[in-house]
Amino acid sequence: MTQCFKDHEIDTKILNHNTIPISECEIKILDLYDQRSEFIQVPILTGEGIWRVYQREAEEVVAPGGKLIADPKERNRAINAAYARLWLHDNRFQWAGLAAFASKQVGCGLLHASNAIENIQAEHEAAQRLTNGGESILDIPGLFSISKNDEQAVRDLDEARRNNPVPSIDIRRDGEALSLMQQQYQHVYEMMAMGNTSLFLDVFPLHAFYAKRGWKEFKQCLPLRKNIYGLERFPVLWPVGQERLRFGIDYPEILQAFGAIEAGDNAESVRHLAWHEQQNILQPAIYSDLQLVSLLRGNHLSYVTGLPRDVAEPIELTLASRCKRLDDGRTVDFSSNPMADLSDIKQRMAFVLRAAGQFDELLSGTRRLLMEQAIQDIAAGMGVR
Repeated sequence: MTQCFKDHEIDTKILNHNTIPISECEIKILDLYDQRSEFIQVPILTGEGIWRVYQREAEEVVAPGGKLIADPKERNRAINAAYARLWLHDNRFQWAGLAAFASKQVGCGLLHASNAIENIQAEHEAAQRLTNGGESILDIPGLFSISKNDEQAVRDLDEARRNNPVPSIDIRRDGEALSLMQQQYQHVYEMMAMGNTSLFLDVFPLHAFYAKRGWKEFKQCLPLRKNIYGLERFPVLWPVGQERLRFGIDYPEILQAFGAIEAGDNAESVRHLAWHEQQNILQPAIYSDLQLVSLLRGNHLSYVTGLPRDVAEPIELTLASRCKRLDDGRTVDFSSNPMADLSDIKQRMAFVLRAAGQFDELLSGTRRLLMEQAIQDIAAGMGVR
């Protein structure tokens, strides 16, 4: 069985009991009611205390040593691997297996946006070198100049344009490092990274608690999880922010999902957790952002219509460690309708549930070993290529 969770002292302690023997507890002397009294300070294991430990374990994945992994692409790989290890640890956690592929696809989107920003910048800088280099033979102030000694600069610009599949008018305001198009890509990049991280910090501790403490205590303690937020001594990492999405709410879909696992219905558990993931977390976290919604609609319209050509990325999920589609039943498409809207929860859930059904079918059939190998690859940090 794959090592997935860390071992903690609380794992074997009894809920609502003292965590160390009374004889080892600290004795304090206090002045009460004009007389000195002795008190024994006894640490008790509470539900909040358990949640705090498992929440911190999730945080260590994305913020080892308390410092958030700065590169969202590297952070995404850590999240992908953690989801994959969840499924390898316990195949009942079927949502986590699907999430390993879905999160990998987010990583593919991050890579695309990052490359687009870099390619646009490379073309801009090559154009600047052409404009500013060599002996000028034509100079129109404020517009452009042509130099007779710019042969290398011309070659550099041609290469930069070949490497940049995004045709763009390089509009950038004075003092701004990024053009308008780069800023759009940057917004998508940041929103995807924030949603990816926030979802992981919500869902991983749920699996840890259930795996370590069992169904009975999970049901009992789930309403207590929200109480650990806002304590100065034990801050909770929550990138989406409490104002946009309250931390640790015991949504009914959570109990339904883990109840289905307990009942042995893994496919049903995926459906409930998918609703929790999309409706309770990602909808308010990222799909309520109007700028992101507009950019996603534009990307999908461009991809379906092909205008402009070869610019947009498809909205799809490939059930493999790689990014690009596979025409063997492992790639699930969002929609061929140019007006389809990924931010619409009903349209998005139809896509997610199709992917969940395809994943369940692959696990149940002759290609299960293929799925296992792909998840093992993601657990090893491979994929997003």
